[in-house]
Amino acid sequence: MAILPTLAVLLSLVSAAGFGLVGRTIKRREVQSTMRIGQDAFVLWWYSLAAATLLGAAAALPVFVDLEVFLTLTVLTLLVLCVGLCGLLFYLVFLFTARRSLLMPMIIGYAGFFLFLVWFILAGSPTGVERTNWGPTIHYAAPIDSGPVFWAVILLLVGPQVIASLGYLSLYWKVDDRQRRQRILLVGLSILAWFGSSLIGTGPSTSDSDWWRLTSR
Repeated sequence: MAILPTLAVLLSLVSAAGFGLVGRTIKRREVQSTMRIGQDAFVLWWYSLAAATLLGAAAALPVFVDLEVFLTLTVLTLLVLCVGLCGLLFYLVFLFTARRSLLMPMIIGYAGFFLFLVWFILAGSPTGVERTNWGPTIHYAAPIDSGPVFWAVILLLVGPQVIASLGYLSLYWKVDDRQRRQRILLVGLSILAWFGSSLIGTGPSTSDSDWWRLTSR
């Protein structure tokens, strides 16, 4: 493997370990029993993020060149990501509303979104796995990185979390405890930065560039 792709894989592995460590740390925090469901949802986000990062690093290896295997790995990554996004969204909304009843509608919604993502990939008619300097990638008969459906996918991926994090940030002015305000500011702004920066790589000219593939890790 070339130096930059190898470095990208190593950075992904380090990131996955960091995400897992954060999830483990949050899991061990003592919280009130009424807040346990929110804590578990946040832990689920970090563990899912770690797993999705590991799957992404595995997909970058040159050994996955069979189309069916690569598609399976891609679908599995999307499944793990949807589980994590559901956990994160519920965590943010639960802290803002304290409503447990919203969990099931979110699970159903993200189950539907996962099926939509699978359809979106298959609708592009995957024809094979193309070798690139950054590892294998799916080649489609019909481009899927443009058009209204593509932008609908992007908005559904980042939109709910961005809106929910803005709502969570609004709690900053409603609490008096300094530590809680710092936590609200840190979590809210970091989520906005994380999802906002991902929009940079939506264009094909950016997503295929070496600098983005490396820095996005």
